[in-house]
Amino acid sequence: MLSILIPCYNFNIHNLVKDIWKQGKLLKINFEIICIEDGSSEMFLNHNIKNLQYVNYIVNQENIGRSKIRNLLAKKAKFNWLLFIDCDSKINNNKFLSNYIDKIINQIVSFTEKLNTLQNKKIQTKNYIGYMEKKLSQKEKKINSHPITS
Repeated sequence: MLSILIPCYNFNIHNLVKDIWKQGKLLKINFEIICIEDGSSEMFLNHNIKNLQYVNYIVNQENIGRSKIRNLLAKKAKFNWLLFIDCDSKINNNKFLSNYIDKIINQIVSFTEKLNTLQNKKIQTKNYIGYMEKKLSQKEKKINSHPITS
């Protein structure tokens, strides 16, 4: 369902990951947390590695920058729904994940409704075109069978 992706550079992400993990478990959703260290110092690497046992924690020795690290995180994700969170973020709302998932679902529902409306309009247009073609054909037959034109 949801891949939570955290690019990290010289930051202790223990509290952030712990808060997200708790919310995911409470929601009983299928999720993963992936963190990629982007060239962080040994102090942060050691702290994060020993405190984050329920995270797919990847160490990138060389700093490759924000864009490339996010692309790498997206490639590592196993789910289609992605949530990028910066390592220095604080989760102040205990319904953060719930609200995020609700927003995704609402957007999907809204998109589906719009798509259905467009498909219905397309069907109506096709029906109207078919109706008009039939009327035109009938008029042509009348014109062709009229004594003056025959």
